[in-house]
Amino acid sequence: MVPLRLAGAVVARVRRAGGRREGVRTYDPAVADIDIPESLIALESAAWAEQQAGALTVETAAAVQQAYTEHAKAAKASRYEVEQATKRIVRHPEG
Repeated sequence: MVPLRLAGAVVARVRRAGGRREGVRTYDPAVADIDIPESLIALESAAWAEQQAGALTVETAAAVQQAYTEHAKAAKASRYEVEQATKRIVRHPEG
């Protein structure tokens, strides 16, 4: 398992523009602890290699999406957060 700490919050700042207040919002994922299993990292790595080679198959993509869904359900986490955390590990290992 690879622990990943996603930190952030919705940040709202108000800036004055021409005498009026203009709200600007940015978003970072909510704080969450997600353990990503090596099997999921291996699946995403295979899918990423296929995608870069222009040979991603429907079967590979479906298997990865199914694994995201199952792991998110078991971890009681957002499927989106699991997917993004895994892609971050595979595609940007430097951090």
